[in-house]
Amino acid sequence: MVAAYDNKGYGEFKADVAEAVAATLNPIREKYYNLIESDKLDDILDKGAEKANRIAIKTLKKAEKALGIGRKNRQ
Repeated sequence: MVAAYDNKGYGEFKADVAEAVAATLNPIREKYYNLIESDKLDDILDKGAEKANRIAIKTLKKAEKALGIGRKNRQ
């Protein structure tokens, strides 16, 4: 691949890199715009937030128990 740019200017290399980056990012951008235009993104974010909240509560309970500050230990 490097040999393909022997005796060529930086401009051609830069254009080829830009084309490769665009080709890689276009499918991602399309999927993003499809999600933004639908309710799917909100559903994905809501499910992710619920999962993160469950994990956080579980972790917090473990930490409280380890420190002896859980609800059962409060007076």
